[in-house]
Amino acid sequence: MNQARIPSVPSLQQRNFTARWLALAGVVGPIVFVGAFTLAGFLRPGYSPIHQAISDLGVGTNAWLLDIDCVVFGVLLLAFAIGFFLGMCQVLADGWRLTCLILLILSGMGAINAGIFTEAPATVTVHWTLGFQLAVLPPVVVCGIVGWQWLRVSGWHGYGWYSLIAALVTLVLVAVEFWCSWSLPGMWSWMATVRLGRIASARRRAARVPGGA
Repeated sequence: MNQARIPSVPSLQQRNFTARWLALAGVVGPIVFVGAFTLAGFLRPGYSPIHQAISDLGVGTNAWLLDIDCVVFGVLLLAFAIGFFLGMCQVLADGWRLTCLILLILSGMGAINAGIFTEAPATVTVHWTLGFQLAVLPPVVVCGIVGWQWLRVSGWHGYGWYSLIAALVTLVLVAVEFWCSWSLPGMWSWMATVRLGRIASARRRAARVPGGA
């Protein structure tokens, strides 16, 4: 539990108001992302959401749909990172908040990179290393960190277990994807939506409680 000096009531209310709105980006971002690439998949003749990666939609016909989608998603993740950092000041220790902030910023930058450096032959390596992996892996670590920390805070055990289970399931999906050489965008996106949405709702819960947990 963070033992830092409690700010004045007006500043706390202003910070919580800002944090609540920024936290919405963690809910809206994944939904917009899933909706846009689902539309792109419908518009791409012959595209298979089971056997093809979402990144395949970033080149060719209507590629702009996914590319812009990734950039918007990344910007919303950056906003959420700030909201999470502000909202967790009374729940997580400063060191863990800063760690999560850095990881979420890396994830947002990864999503932006994925939209700028597409799967085209000239940028495919950057796309998968500084794009896809950078966007996907840091949130898994964040789920593990906050899950572990929330289990130690009264009233946050449900969020803690959910985050730990989400991190574990995501790691299993990563293993299945590489083992089977399948792309599972529907499952990935569902997990991303629920995981970020749950963390965002937890952050909004903290912002509504003046004293923290």
